Amino acid sequence: AVICHNDVCIENVVFSDETVVGLLDFDFAAPGRPVWDLAMTARYWVPLQDPISAAATGRDHLDPFRRVRVMADAYGADDEIRETFTTVLMEIEEVALRFVTQRVDQGIEAFISMWNDLGGHERHRRKMTWLAEHRSRIDDALAV
Repeated sequence: AVICHNDVCIENVVFSDETVVGLLDFDFAAPGRPVWDLAMTARYWVPLQDPISAAATGRDHLDPFRRVRVMADAYGADDEIRETFTTVLMEIEEVALRFVTQRVDQGIEAFISMWNDLGGHERHRRKMTWLAEHRSRIDDALAV
């Protein structure tokens, strides 16, 4: 079985002089599919986000289509991963939405703050619209 980290966001990676030296926070690690972990990671690192969300982290100038290709190539993604990537990415967005909103509904302050600070449902709608509009470009970028 493959163990996936499931949360390789920028805050969970340790750098030393621009070199990755560690990975933190394995509380979501679990058996899974490599395409899930790659797509989850690409959300944060490419980033595969709408321009407003990307601008919030100062990364709106990056080319997401070139970067997703570079990430998939560096990972050694096979045809199956490349062909299922965008479907899995859309699924991840829905799973992530349920995960966060459940915690918001439970009154967990850290999730409430994050949800409000990042734009809540409006941000999710923007991201999903952007992904749907650019799905074919992501697929083309990943094509072998």
